[in-house]
Amino acid sequence: MTKRVLCVLMALLGAIAFAGCGGSDDAVVLVDVRTPEEFTEAHLAGAINVNWQDVEGFARWAAAQNPADEFVLYCRTGNRAEEALTFLASLGFEHVTNVGSLESAALYTGHNIVP
Repeated sequence: MTKRVLCVLMALLGAIAFAGCGGSDDAVVLVDVRTPEEFTEAHLAGAINVNWQDVEGFARWAAAQNPADEFVLYCRTGNRAEEALTFLASLGFEHVTNVGSLESAALYTGHNIVP
């Protein structure tokens, strides 16, 4: 199986899992951890922008969240989202998923990419 086919299958499985968590997209917080400039260029419909590179701002945002909620993180390649996931996990967040890039996040969630 090629890497591309495997990635598509994983994204489809993720979309199925995403569709079944809580019954509505409102139960999941979509978080784009890229810079505001990157977010302005394109992002998922319904996503919020919480810049991981602004660590203090990210920490303030995290402190205002309910750790029991479900969060789906993405960025350009998945690296920043993974760092943010690790940080949130250290604060007791248990339902955080890194779905990688913007394109992977669109496949995983079924949300459109918008300018």
